[in-house]
Amino acid sequence: MTKPFAMIIEDDRDTVAIFRHLLDFAGYKTEIILHGERAIDRLKIAKPDIILLDLNLPGISGVDILNFIKGDERLKDIPVVVITGYAEMALGLDTQTDLVLLKPVSVDQLTNLILRLRPVDEDASLEKPRDELTGLYSRNFFISRMGYSIERVRQLSGSLFGIIFLDIDDFSTYEKEKGADFSNFLLTETAEFLRANIRTIDTISRFDRDHFFIQIEDLSTKDTLVKVAQRLQNNYTEHIRTKLGSGPTVSAGIVYCSEEYLWPEDIITDADIALHFAKQDDSGLVGFNPVLHASYREPHKYQTIQRVGLSPKDPTKPRSRQ
Repeated sequence: MTKPFAMIIEDDRDTVAIFRHLLDFAGYKTEIILHGERAIDRLKIAKPDIILLDLNLPGISGVDILNFIKGDERLKDIPVVVITGYAEMALGLDTQTDLVLLKPVSVDQLTNLILRLRPVDEDASLEKPRDELTGLYSRNFFISRMGYSIERVRQLSGSLFGIIFLDIDDFSTYEKEKGADFSNFLLTETAEFLRANIRTIDTISRFDRDHFFIQIEDLSTKDTLVKVAQRLQNNYTEHIRTKLGSGPTVSAGIVYCSEEYLWPEDIITDADIALHFAKQDDSGLVGFNPVLHASYREPHKYQTIQRVGLSPKDPTKPRSRQ
C-alpha cells in the first residue's frame, strides 16, 4: 500500500525534525519545505494528504499559503494543521483551518490528532473527526484535543485554558413538537453561530444530540471565560430569534482548567456538574467551584445528575489516558 503524503511547511529545523519523526512513525512519507515561496511552487504541482503549516515563514507567510490552499479547488479539502507560537497570528486568520495548535507541541498528542484527521489506512475503523450533521469536531476528537492542551498547560507554567459546556434549553420539547427536520436545522444553525463567534485558535465540538463543548485557549483570568460564555448566551438568543422568530436559549457550565487537571474526563465531569447547576440558576451560567461542587464528583452523587454519558469514576481503579 502506498504511504500517504504529508507536507511540513516550517522553517525551524528543530521543529521540522520533530514533525518528520512523528509523521514517519505514524506511517506517512514526508516532504519538508522551509520557505513560503517554495511551498506555493510545490503546492501548484503536488497534492499532499495532510499539511502541517507554520504561520511565520520567510518569503510568503503561512497565512497567505493557507488562503492559497483553501482557495484552490484541487487543494481545499486537504486537512491543514496550523502550528504556531503566536496566538495573535492565528486569531487574524480569515480562512477556516482544520486545526490550530499553539507551540510547544506534544509529540504523542499531535500524532494522535493527525491520525484522527487523516488515518494512514483509509479503511481503518477510526471514528471520523467531524460530526456529519454540523461539521463540528466529534466527541472523541475533542477529548483527544483536550488531552493535548492538558499536556501543554503542564509544560508551560501560567498557560491556562477553559471549557464552556453549552446545552440548548428544552431541546427535546422542540424536537418532539416540531420534528426532526426542525431540530436538525436548529443544530446546524447553532453550529454556524458558534463558528462565527469563536476564535480560530479555539475548538468546538458537538458532544451529543444537543450538547456542545468549546475549548477556549490562552486564558488570562476566570472573568474572561465568564464573559465569553455570557456573550455566547446573549448573542445566541438574538441569532436564533432573528432566524426563527422565536427559539430556545442556552445554558452553560464552565471550567477554568489549570495544571491540577490530569485527564480530559475529569474536566468533562466538572463541566457536567456546572451545567447541572446552571440549569437551575436564573442566569443559566455557572462555573465549577471546587469548594461548592467537589462532592458531586463522587459516583453516588454524580450519577444522579449525569448528563453526557460518562461512567461515574471509581477511585479504586487507575485512570487510562484517552
